[in-house]
Amino acid sequence: MARRAWSEELQYVLTALSHLVELQSAQNELLDGVLMSPLISVYELQRRNVLAVPDAARRSAPAPV
Repeated sequence: MARRAWSEELQYVLTALSHLVELQSAQNELLDGVLMSPLISVYELQRRNVLAVPDAARRSAPAPV
């Protein structure tokens, strides 16, 4: 019975790896798109209040009951 369980698990792993291999070209295209995109500067992140947390958003967590 243990051999059968190992065989089933091995089939699941091989299936997952097979699906990942099939996705490789799409993943390469996505990575190329990300790498070719313009960078966002620190200034732009600060201007949009993404990088620095606004004071209004800073508050302490409520005390445990």
